Parts: sequence; structure tokens; C-alpha cells
Amino acid sequence: MKRARILSTSISFFLAIVAVGSSTGQQRDKPTIASCCSVVAQALKDYSELKVGATRAEVERTFVEGSGMSFGGETVYVYKDCHFITMTVTYRPTAGDTSGAKSDTITTISKMSIGDEAKD
Repeated sequence: MKRARILSTSISFFLAIVAVGSSTGQQRDKPTIASCCSVVAQALKDYSELKVGATRAEVERTFVEGSGMSFGGETVYVYKDCHFITMTVTYRPTAGDTSGAKSDTITTISKMSIGDEAKD
């Protein structure tokens, strides 16, 4: 089941990258496509290593907070090497702390998606 989800997500990312490249009207050479695919592959690998119960610090090794609004224990992240790759994480705060401590633990992780980075 997990392998099918990762494969499905991988295919979706690849198709989205190809669609974005072809919709711009610019020709893309193989090194550019290869470099895009390697970023997506690395993002998928980093994403697959995140589990419910992991800490905010673990998420923030490979993802950074997006520029959109985050609230209620829910944080929108973008991948550090490609801000078009996004996901949303919900945390359980560390006891007595509500300020987004690095020790907060993940309660839910959305699927990754490709889109424009949210702006305030």
C-alpha cells in the first residue's frame, strides 16, 4: 500500500514537471529534466522518512516553512530544494509550549503536492 502511494506520487510529480515544462513553450534539454527528476526523487525519499510521532526538528531538516499562513498546530512546508513541492504537517505541541517548539511531534502529514508557493 505504501509502495503504491509512493509510486503514484512519483508518477504525479513527474507528469506535473513535464506538463509545466511543455506549457512554458520552452524546450527543455535532458540535463534539465534529469536534474528536476533528481530533486523530485530526493523529495520523495525525504518525505517517505517522515512518520507520525517524528519531531518538528526532523521535518525542518529537509523542508522549510512556506510563506503562507500557518495556524492551529498546522504548518505548511515547502521542500528546501524546490519551493513548488509542498506539504502540510499537523503537530502535537510539547507539554506547556505552544510556540512551535522543535520537539513538537507530528500527528498528521498530508500528501506532497506541486503548486505555486502560498503567499501572504
